[in-house]
Amino acid sequence: MRFSFNNGASYAAGASDYAWALWGGNTTTGAINQIDAADTGILCSQTTNGLGSTNPVNSYAARILLMNPFGGRMFPTLQGEHVSLDGGAVQTWAYFSGIYRIAASGVNGIRIMASTGNLTQGVFSVYGIN
Repeated sequence: MRFSFNNGASYAAGASDYAWALWGGNTTTGAINQIDAADTGILCSQTTNGLGSTNPVNSYAARILLMNPFGGRMFPTLQGEHVSLDGGAVQTWAYFSGIYRIAASGVNGIRIMASTGNLTQGVFSVYGIN
């Protein structure tokens, strides 16, 4: 996941723009934790070298909260939780949190993206205060 500060014209993706932590598990290997202090985005799901398997994800659900979206003194912070089920019947679950490390700027766009392939179908619901 990446943030935009210019109404979606571009999304911050520098090599050390974000820091994140993810802790959870799956039905195959049990508990797994992952942390990255400098990354191009915030991890909010399993990876093939951590929580997940190499099978494609068939079902994914998440709840995400963006804290301090207007910037100011604190960095924009994202936290959430997810569950997923892949084609090999491996279920994963995790809690995740991350920050934009560069500046305490106002977020006005969020990009949710797959690490490989495309999101081919689904429902996105966004709730917030305008």
